[in-house]
Amino acid sequence: MTTFGMPFFLEDKTGRVTGSEFVDLHNRMHLSLKQTLHDATHSAYVIYDLSRASGAGRGGYLVPLATLDFPASHALGTIKIGEGAHVPMGEYLAKTGSARARKFRASDGQDYRWTLQANGEWQCVNARSGYHIATYSMKPAGEPQYAGSSGCMLTVEEAYPHLVGAPPPLLGDAAGNFRVQIVGNSGSGKSTLGRELAAILNLPYIALDVLFFGAGWKERPRDEFCAKVRAALDSHPRGWIVDGNYTNKLGDMILDSATDIIWLDPPLLLYFPRLCWRTALRLLRLRPPCSPGCEESLERIFSRDSIIWWCLSNHWVVRKRYAEPHRVDGVLAGGKRRRIGGWGGELAAWKRDVQAMVLRDQVLRAKQPTGAPVLPLAAVP
Repeated sequence: MTTFGMPFFLEDKTGRVTGSEFVDLHNRMHLSLKQTLHDATHSAYVIYDLSRASGAGRGGYLVPLATLDFPASHALGTIKIGEGAHVPMGEYLAKTGSARARKFRASDGQDYRWTLQANGEWQCVNARSGYHIATYSMKPAGEPQYAGSSGCMLTVEEAYPHLVGAPPPLLGDAAGNFRVQIVGNSGSGKSTLGRELAAILNLPYIALDVLFFGAGWKERPRDEFCAKVRAALDSHPRGWIVDGNYTNKLGDMILDSATDIIWLDPPLLLYFPRLCWRTALRLLRLRPPCSPGCEESLERIFSRDSIIWWCLSNHWVVRKRYAEPHRVDGVLAGGKRRRIGGWGGELAAWKRDVQAMVLRDQVLRAKQPTGAPVLPLAAVP
């Protein structure tokens, strides 16, 4: 059941796109919008979170909450969250509709719609559920100028605090340990990301395919498979990176233990050619198989057990399977699931954010005196 708290009532001090202060009437939030550049070629804007100005190394005018850059003619440009990389807005946004309506797909994979109401308000709702997200109320025409205020108000529902902030790239637990499961369709890049993430975090990499398949593609009995997975997880209490789905065999065993669920959901046109190339290399014995003794063959490639056929037939099945859990338990809704889509830019930016998080933790630990308490990695600003 959804918990409806008090919305953020952000007073727009100037009402101008060139810059304004958005201050919550209950002093819970203070955002500052600054136009840092405007010429014939492009415009740039920076949003600062002044409500967190007291945090070490974050908030205030030290680190922008977001940086937006637009080319000429108000076309979509790039957006940078915090100290992350610049990501093309086109990966998330697509301006559709009339001058009184705009629909866009946000980074959480959901569609949202801004619509101009008869009373002069702009209202944002979730396009699928109709849930009210935010409202921008403009000062009624003809009213006198207010002292120190434009008379406009941005209201953001408390259930969507992520609209004014960003979660860390990985959550981890209170002790600073990371137990990460990477899910997605065959060929979507799970094993590649798993090995990279294991190297970045200095954690063991566990491939479920290796635990499930014996030599000659022999599938292990369910009880034996579950026991192997349980033993692998328990043997690494400091954390692990698991690559694979197998929910039908394992149930919620990994889900219950994981601190982070990373769902790789790139376009089929991006990863299907890569899967075909990988399969060809395995057929020629130029790349290791998914599990020792499970070699590819022409007979298998052109059978119903083919990884290529599986990839094509399961793309939309997998997307449907993870879409609803992501909506309910996504990081932007306060959960532990993160969807990474797009054509590679979003994934690259996220990996850089993880590396930056690890680097900041290393710097912080080096600066702390011996015996001083150390913050969990995910809590490092």
